Parts: sequence; C-alpha cells; structure tokens
Amino acid sequence: MNNNTENICIVGGGSSGWMVAATLIKYHPNKSITLIESPKIPNVGVGESTTSMMRTFINSHLGIPDTEFLPEVDGIYKQSVRFEDFKQVGDGGWHYPFGSPHFRFDGTRWETWSIKKHFFPETPIQDFARTFVPQITLAEQNKVSENKHGQFDNFRFHQDMGYHLNANKFWKFLKEKYAIPRGVKHISAEVLKVNVNEDGVESLELDNGQTVSYDLYIDCSGFKSILLGQALKEEFVDISYWLPNNKAWATPTPYKEEYKYEQMRPYTNCTALKNGWAWHTPVWSRVGNGYSYSDKYTTDEEALEEFKQYLMSDKVPGNFTREEVDNFPYFKVPYKAGYYKRNFVKNVFAIGLSAGFLEPLEGTGLLFVSTPVLELCKHLNRPKITQYSRELLNRLMFYIFDGWKDFLSSFYHLSMRDDSPYWQEITSKVYYLDNFKREKDWAGNWQNFYEAVGRDETSSILPDTAGFIYVSKGMEGSFDLDQTVIDRMWFNDATDFSVIKDVIKEGQDADQQRWALAAEKELHVYDYLNKYIYKEDNK
Repeated sequence: MNNNTENICIVGGGSSGWMVAATLIKYHPNKSITLIESPKIPNVGVGESTTSMMRTFINSHLGIPDTEFLPEVDGIYKQSVRFEDFKQVGDGGWHYPFGSPHFRFDGTRWETWSIKKHFFPETPIQDFARTFVPQITLAEQNKVSENKHGQFDNFRFHQDMGYHLNANKFWKFLKEKYAIPRGVKHISAEVLKVNVNEDGVESLELDNGQTVSYDLYIDCSGFKSILLGQALKEEFVDISYWLPNNKAWATPTPYKEEYKYEQMRPYTNCTALKNGWAWHTPVWSRVGNGYSYSDKYTTDEEALEEFKQYLMSDKVPGNFTREEVDNFPYFKVPYKAGYYKRNFVKNVFAIGLSAGFLEPLEGTGLLFVSTPVLELCKHLNRPKITQYSRELLNRLMFYIFDGWKDFLSSFYHLSMRDDSPYWQEITSKVYYLDNFKREKDWAGNWQNFYEAVGRDETSSILPDTAGFIYVSKGMEGSFDLDQTVIDRMWFNDATDFSVIKDVIKEGQDADQQRWALAAEKELHVYDYLNKYIYKEDNK
C-alpha cells in the first residue's frame, strides 16, 4: 500500500471541508492539498453555535484575529448555553457556561453550594452557575467584557468565549480568504464514481471528465459519506435509541430594532418543546432559529406548526405575528444520530458529518471537525501513515462520539417531563446500561490511550466533569448532599454544617453581587461589537 501522504484530497466542501483544507495548508504547506466539491450539492449550513474551542481554532491555530474574522462571518460572541423547560415546563431555565469555575473557599469546591442549597432551600437552581462562573452575570445581562482589570475571577476573554456565526459565510471565508490564497487547489466537480482496490480508494471519476488519484483522501462529503460509508462500506453505529431526534426545521428571523438588545444575546438559548427542542442563535445581522425533533412522535407538518407557535411565544424576544412567521423561509434538515465504527479505514479518513453526527444540542458539530484534523496534522509529521496512526485516530473518534453521546443523552434522561409521548418514552429508557459492558475498557484504557497519543487536555475534546455537574444541578439530578449525607458526616468527623452555612452563603452571595455590579458597567454585546469589531457607527 502506498503510504506516502504528499498528495491529499478532500472530498466535499462546506464548513468541514474548508476547515480541513485551511488547517492542512497551515500546518503542512509543502504538501499538495486538493479540495473537490460539487457545485450541484447544497451545503447544510445550519450550525451556527460553537464551543469555546472554536475561538482557539480560529485565533491560535489559524492565526486569524477576531477583528478580521467576525465581520466576515456575521459573528458575535457566545459565552454560555441556556436550557429552558428541559427539566420541566416552566422551570425558569439554567446556564451551562464556558470557562473555569471560581472556588472561593480553599480546599472545597462544588459541595459548598450544596450546603447552601440544603440549609437555604429557597436558593434557586440558577444560583449554581452564578456562584461559580463570574461571566454568567455578563451573559444574563447580555454584556461582554475583556476583563482587563480582573473583576471577573478566572474569566479569560481570549479563551472562555465561543462564537455564533453564519455557517455559509464561514466556509466561504475559509475558502476564499484563507485556504485557496495559501495554495489549496480547488476542483469544482461532482464525483460520479469511486474506484476502490484492496488499499482503499484508487481513484475518483468526476463529471468534468477527469479521473484523479491521490495518496490520502479526507471524506467531508456530509451525511452521504461517499468514501467511507458508500465506497468502503464501513459499519454505521446507530445511536438513535439514546438520541432519537432525526430532523430539524430551521429559519432565520430578522431583528426588530425595539427588541434588538433582547434578541442579541451572547449565549445560545435552547427550549424544550413537546417533541424535541428549539434553538435561538443570534448572529450580527439576524437570528438563527431551529427545531430539532423526532418524526417518530410527530409529522413534519405538525413539527413545523409547533415551531411556528414557539416563534410567536414569549420564549422568543420579538413578538412575531402569525403573518410574519408564516412568511419566514423554512428549511428541513434530516439527519441520523450515529457514527461509523471506524473513521480512518485504509487511505480514507472521514471528518465532520461523513464521520458521524449526534445532534445540535451543544453546538459540537465544528468541534468534531477541528479536533480530528488537528490530530491528523500531528500524524502527518511522520513520513508515512501506518496502522498505528489509524488505530489511535479511530480510538480518539470513538471516545469523542461515545463520550458526547452519553453527555447529550443526560439532558433527556434527567428530565422530569411527561407531557407528551415523546417525553414519556424518552425519560423511561435505560440510558447507561451499555456502560457496564464497556466499563473496563472505558476506565482502564482511557488514560493509557491519552498517554500513548501524548495528550493531557482531554477536557478540550470531551465534556469535562464540570459539564456533567452543570447539567445535573440544572436538572436536579444530583444527590451529593442531603440529610442522609449530613447525618453521616456529622457522626464520622463531627462536621457541623449549621455553623459554616452562613459563612458559605454570605461569601457566595457577596461574589455574585460584586460580579453583577461589575457587569452593569460593561457594554451590551451589540455595543461592544459595534465599537470594536464592526464599527458601523464610524462608517
């Protein structure tokens, strides 16, 4: 088998293809990199919410400053995800913030809030994130701060912020302003036939009459997965049992001037509905909205009507009328939750939707592109790609997909809703039984795997412990401190929480008040972006 990787072909464009192209040309400028995309195939272009790792990817890996990047992609800053009605209808919502937590008391961490909540049961669930993550006060006031004076403890503006962006403008920017100017070759043609042999893909026959051959193929062909799934017939792992949503309706909505300061929020808002959940993702010029649902429980037409009712409700700032929502353009996007058993087979490595997709809930779509291509770049430093690299990358992708599958399913498993057949069934499933079957592999080999790859920043790939904690607290699924635990601890070490509870409450409340007052002095996300990024008032 020819393991030389001097000639690399990316099949498929869109966000995945051009992110891969931009990354490869950045770290391997001496290799020949070609991207083939069909002008006949539309890009999905739905995903607009990202994780904080996207800012690291853009600013650090690609070296593009926000002042250049955001205006090109219609972007704004994002610093949290807010979940509403997932626990139960009317739950008031709760935030899953970016950034590192701040622990006021030495030697203690999350348990201090549990003590506060136990002795002061009127403490709302929303207080948890406010206690440990200073920038939540910014998110709740729709503000942005560079934290130049350190008034928000542990908050790093350059690292603890993600983006909302226009997906179609994003890939066009990478294509036209980054990848092609740096030397990526572009072929606008459709792949008609994939010729395979015992070594993998031998050649591609294009509709422009060309037959082309390369050393390494990156499959970015989207859900069709024409190289890995169709040509090499790799096994697909269906995870719809855990994540049943399989379709989405999406539509952009305009800002209304009188509501713009309410509509432009520096966080993604997710609202659970009867057959799924809806997202609200503001960018600079408009708002991206969508409804992710399962057609097992509703028809497409019923789901669209439910989506329209949501857009007209007080869940969405803007007071849209029936006439307005009926005239919005709606796009239906079918998808299937799952991933291929192996992503790197012979001379084909699938990245993005062609490798797998879970669901849009945490904005991980682009994370599942940046992480594998950056890992691939490391292996391309070797003279040849061998089975060693394939196995490590396959194992990495398995843990990404499987770990995020468990995490995302917790939003459903912990719910207490029973107001529709969708929620009745989804909350009665056995979610983690399969974990027992792979417990040894999960616990025993995870650290060895990362030591072998030479990584220790696992939290950048998988949801870290804090992520699970935010979800379990927001959904009231945590049982770390109640009277049974307090009675035992008092008996074992004579810890009298009733003595320290007031100190904990006063300290945490003081932190929240200090951060909230500091946030009041900062700029609204619109005013900050207008002043430092878009500068429209100066035009």
